[in-house]
Amino acid sequence: MLDDNADFKTINHAHPHIGKQLLALWGQPGFLPYMQSLTRDDRPSVRQGFADNVFLALHRLSEQHRRAYPDYRLESKYDPWATSVGTSHSH
Repeated sequence: MLDDNADFKTINHAHPHIGKQLLALWGQPGFLPYMQSLTRDDRPSVRQGFADNVFLALHRLSEQHRRAYPDYRLESKYDPWATSVGTSHSH
C-alpha cells in the first residue's frame, strides 16, 4: 500500500531510513509508537527537525494508519499526531 502513497514517497525521498521503518511497521502495533518517537527530542544532541513538507506527510500518514488500523491507537494525551494537535509543530 505504501509504495504508491504520496506522503510515504515524500518521507522516503527525504529520509530513506525512516521510510524503511515505516514500511516494516505499517499495519503493526508499533507504527504509532515509532511515529511518536520521531517527534520526541530525547537525544543529547540538538535535532535539526523535519522540513515542513516531510512533517506534514508524517502527520497525514499517521492519520491514514489510524483510520486503517483503529485498534492500534495511542492514548491521545501521548499522541503528538492526534487530529486535535494545533498548527504548531516544533520538531
